[in-house]
Amino acid sequence: MSYSHVSVEDLNKPLTIDALPENDKEFWAWDYTLDGLPVTGHVQMFGQALRKKMPGIKFHASPEQNRVALLNINNRKVFTDVSVLMEGSPYRIGRIGHGRSFGVRKADEASFMVESRKINNEKYASWRDQYHRVFATKQETAVKQATKYLLPYTIPEMAEISSLTYRNSESKEFHDARTKLSTTLSSLARESTLLAEMRMMRDHGLKFVSPTFNAAMDEALSLTEAMDAEISRVVDVTYVMVRTVGHEQWCDCMPTDNKAVRTHDALTQAPVSSHLFGNLSEDMQGKLAVLATTETGLYVKDVGVRVASNAFWVEAKP
Repeated sequence: MSYSHVSVEDLNKPLTIDALPENDKEFWAWDYTLDGLPVTGHVQMFGQALRKKMPGIKFHASPEQNRVALLNINNRKVFTDVSVLMEGSPYRIGRIGHGRSFGVRKADEASFMVESRKINNEKYASWRDQYHRVFATKQETAVKQATKYLLPYTIPEMAEISSLTYRNSESKEFHDARTKLSTTLSSLARESTLLAEMRMMRDHGLKFVSPTFNAAMDEALSLTEAMDAEISRVVDVTYVMVRTVGHEQWCDCMPTDNKAVRTHDALTQAPVSSHLFGNLSEDMQGKLAVLATTETGLYVKDVGVRVASNAFWVEAKP
């Protein structure tokens, strides 16, 4: 199973769980909670103990709860696992939980669970959920496992994960040109104009007599040039994560180029540097300001794309 890097933005989308009535005060009055979520007592103690070791972490309902049954206790449903968030990270750093539903021990024996991208549990096949999980019967052991594996994402990791968004956005120019070119050529073939012009070329040389053919050929050549330009286009591009420290905005920057992003070349080895926002190049500051006003995933030509609330691919140098 490939690990699912869940963004904080996705976590903040409404859950479609019938068991979570928004205005049911009795339901939300459950005695055991983590950051307002109704959980089992074991999950609450696990989360509280982990927070003592990792101050600043937050707990959130997981999107997996849409497909995993919640635990019924006294005819009410509560969370058996929660997502763990760290301030400033665009992605959750993992999940913790407790219950019998994780399928690792005897049916009547519950376990604590830690899930993380840093775990490759060779006891299980890579396609199983358990491959990215470790388990413990004691809370103390589970807390140690969580502090070991629930680590913040590095800048190269986040760049790697979000590079697909930038690559797909950047290549849209090429795909649009190719689609229009295909439509134009199909139109020529459908109207038999191409055959008529070929006969004319055979009989009388290279003189084109059809306005439709002339116009289509001009457009086809223009689109072909646009496609070639997009393929050969190489620009400086930087992955930027913005964070606030006190009253200052710092930008962690990993510069590369769009060719490397397309092929994943050296993304995990690229150097990372940190800059005060005001010390960035004017080009970078201006483009970040533009992208800060856009929706996630919306590519702006020659500017870049926003990939999270505080993360961007910017076509500029720091």
